[in-house]
Amino acid sequence: MRYSENESNPSPAFKVEWLAGYGDNIKPEIHSLEALREESVWNMSSYVGEDWEAILLGLKVGESYDSIVVTEHVRFTRVA
Repeated sequence: MRYSENESNPSPAFKVEWLAGYGDNIKPEIHSLEALREESVWNMSSYVGEDWEAILLGLKVGESYDSIVVTEHVRFTRVA
C-alpha cells in the first residue's frame, strides 16, 4: 500500500478479487487508487462505469463494491 506525503493519511487502497470470468486461482491483490487510475492497465470504466472513482471513494474501509458484467465478477474492497 502506498502512502501520501502525510504518513498518517494513507492513500485510498483496494483489495481486488476476480471472482468469476477470469480463470481459476487468481489471487486477490491490493492496489492504490493511483494504480487503478492507469487506464491502459485497468479500464475501470468497463468494470464500474464512468463514475467509478466516486463509487470507490464513497466506500468506507471494509466495504465492498461488486462489479458484475455478463459472466465477469470483480469485487473491490476498500482497505485504506
